[in-house]
Amino acid sequence: MWYLVELTKNEKWKTEAQKFTAKIEQEKLNGKTHDMGFKIYNSFGNSYRLTKNNHDREVIIQSAKTLVIPFNPMVGAIRSWDHNADKWDFIVIIDNMLNVELLFEAIKLNANSTFYKIAVSHYNTTLKNHFRPDFSTWHVIGYNTITGAVEKNHASGFFRFFNVGSWNGLGA
Repeated sequence: MWYLVELTKNEKWKTEAQKFTAKIEQEKLNGKTHDMGFKIYNSFGNSYRLTKNNHDREVIIQSAKTLVIPFNPMVGAIRSWDHNADKWDFIVIIDNMLNVELLFEAIKLNANSTFYKIAVSHYNTTLKNHFRPDFSTWHVIGYNTITGAVEKNHASGFFRFFNVGSWNGLGA
């Protein structure tokens, strides 16, 4: 909705965008999601970009603080999921790359060097391990938390047989 606000400059759409955005604010504390960038940066990030509302800035910073909690320095990445622990030790999915943008915005907003170190580490780890020789990507990589080594990888569903362009774009 914030893109509609930007395009039309219409206060009606701004009011609607503010209402929608307010409904998802609780996500800033949701440490179980790998979609923090989708949820927070696309809403509060765009709101802040257009309005410079300080509350939006604080939501972005808090979201980044929540997002980095599952970072593992040995792996060099942010954990995506913690389910299926019997099958996977530390899961990172390519979708997590959309969270890097949120971290870089939080760096600009509060100069936290920890966000920078984690964002760059996550990016480099993804670049190193998610891309296959044909430049398609693994959707899921499982890491060993003791050694940081890749234990296994997986491409999801029907798309495991194809070069999945949308996922490739996430990693680029």
